[in-house]
Order: sequence, then structure tokens, then C-alpha cells
Amino acid sequence: MSEPAVTGASRVLVGTAGFKYEDWKGPFYPDELKDQDMLRYYASQFPVVELDFTYYTMPGVRSMQGIEAKTPPGFQVCVKAHRSLTHERAATVEETRAAFSAFASSLSPLVQAGKLGCVLTQFPWSFKPCLENLDYLRRLGDWLPGLPVVVEFRNVQWLREETFELLSENSLGFCCVDEPRLRG
Repeated sequence: MSEPAVTGASRVLVGTAGFKYEDWKGPFYPDELKDQDMLRYYASQFPVVELDFTYYTMPGVRSMQGIEAKTPPGFQVCVKAHRSLTHERAATVEETRAAFSAFASSLSPLVQAGKLGCVLTQFPWSFKPCLENLDYLRRLGDWLPGLPVVVEFRNVQWLREETFELLSENSLGFCCVDEPRLRG
């Protein structure tokens, strides 16, 4: 019996949040592997990685060029949005646009190579459903034009049908996190 043809099926990619962990030398990385070779080795074993350093440091084009150069064709990079876009939001719309523009520009090497899996916008527990935050979500696509954006909520109040409708209407993905039970 032959297998049925799969058309339009989604792929599941397995990777980790980050790749540069010293304690992975031995169990995963060869002991003698240099730090600058970790991503290249990682990309030979996994098809996707989530970059978390971009939350703490606004990435530059050069760092994204380096990541692109160390990964093979078809490799996907999910980039966590800088904290100025999710946790420490600017006071004015102009400052917000400028922060999003700087972040999006830095991703150009990954976009051009077809390696940007998504921009992960991870919001803090304090980001709760309200008119201001709903409007902020609606604007994400405008502030990151043409980029795949995925939203991760840390507050359970978002987990309702209206939220999923809003995400769908605005072409935003949803990140479902498997984590221990935490308050809220």
C-alpha cells in the first residue's frame, strides 16, 4: 500500500531557544569545538533556532550577516523582538516606529536569504487585554511590514477566542508555550 500524497501540509521544525551554551560541550557539541563554530555545528543538526540575544541587545545588520553565513540554505531563524518593542515600549508613536524600523532593518540579511522564520514578540505578564494593547497588536504588521510575526502572551487573560480572531485578522501567529504553572 502506498502512502497518500501530502499536499499543503504544515511542517514541524524542531530546534532550541539559543545555541551557545557552554554546558552543551560534551553532551551535544564536541568538547574541542570553538564558540564561533557552535552555530555552524548546531545548524548541521537542527533546521531552526530561536535567537534570544536580540531581546537584550538591539541586533545589527553585521551580526545577522554572520548568523546567515554560518547556516545552510533552508535553515530558519526565529528572532525574539528587542525588549524596546515588547517590554519597554516607547512613549511616542514616532519613537515606537523608529525602534521597529531599526529592528526590522537589522533582519535584512536573514530576509534576503529566506532564513527568517519569524519575529517572536514575547509580551510580559503585565501586558493584559485592554484597548491600548489591542491596538498595539493590530499595528505590529504595520511596524514590521512583510515580516512573519508571532505573538507570545505571558498572561492567561489573552487565551480566549477574541484574541485568536484578532491574531488571525492581522496575520499574526500564536506561540503556545509549554511552561510550568505560574501565577497569572
